[in-house]
Amino acid sequence: MHTRRGASNATILGVLLLIVLVAFAYQGGYLSLSVQHSPSTPANTSGNVAGKIQFDIQDLLAGGGQAATVSVYPQKGTQIGGITYSGLTKSDTGTASSAGTFTTNLEYPVGAMLNVEVTLTNYVSEWFQVQSTGVTPAAQAQGTAAQSNLFITKLGTFSISVVDDQGNSYTSGTSVGNFTKSGKCPTNNFCLGESTINFAVTIRNTVANTGYFTTQDPLTGHSWGDVLEFSTTGSSVTVGAMTSYTRGSDTYWVTPIPDGISNGEANVGGISMQTINSANIGGVYSFNLAVSKGTLSAGSSQSMTIQQEIYADIGYFQANSGSWNPSATTTGAASSFTLKLAA
Repeated sequence: MHTRRGASNATILGVLLLIVLVAFAYQGGYLSLSVQHSPSTPANTSGNVAGKIQFDIQDLLAGGGQAATVSVYPQKGTQIGGITYSGLTKSDTGTASSAGTFTTNLEYPVGAMLNVEVTLTNYVSEWFQVQSTGVTPAAQAQGTAAQSNLFITKLGTFSISVVDDQGNSYTSGTSVGNFTKSGKCPTNNFCLGESTINFAVTIRNTVANTGYFTTQDPLTGHSWGDVLEFSTTGSSVTVGAMTSYTRGSDTYWVTPIPDGISNGEANVGGISMQTINSANIGGVYSFNLAVSKGTLSAGSSQSMTIQQEIYADIGYFQANSGSWNPSATTTGAASSFTLKLAA
């Protein structure tokens, strides 16, 4: 019985010691707020005052600090140092150290909501929402900043491959999918004898611990997404189960590409790839493209461009018939493929 009481007492003492250590860490202003893209529920901030924030910029898939550029935009109505922010104005900006740390110049009041943009060459430009926890009066006096961990994704290197429903593999710009079946098929043609050809369009990420992460620009509301775009000049052929959009003489069909990241890790089915236990996970996304002959006349042909667009906002594209996203840091095709079709 004495042994059992001793073990129980030791357990109780251990728990009490842990509580004391956690309380000490919090009261000293040393606990960090880990944020990916939406704010976590902050720790108890009772008694805290305005304080600086140290951002710790880390590579989401590979780990390690990154010397990224950090820009802070207080949300509309936030008051700091007698200034009321509009939501569109930077309050702090700078470049993180080689270890990935950047400390704000301003002190942010407890509860202040901040939109934080993080940019770095060869990385996906991303937005985060951060809620200031403030610091204790003692931490403020010592110049100790609250900590916020932000995780960014290195942009992948992507390629597109196309295979039809009869197992033929296409080469961009040269192979031709022919809807008819002639006695002698021309060179580089696959004469299929089908009114509708089903293509498996596959995007592969060729570099481990890279990919894409979709965020939203809170200043404009535009999505910074990853999109698979099919386009033709004119509209002879038709694409099944997809809504078409017209821009000038060009016709477009679009669908989002999944990032394939959840809980800080890559998973199967998305274009982000991560090495976990010596195995590469994810990095492959396939889409079934059904193309019908439509009004394509015998002996004529039509080219379809397949592109992977990044920092793309489908809603903006539909509404404006213009660029994919005027607010994005970078836009353009991450990968491209030309599919030739003939009747």
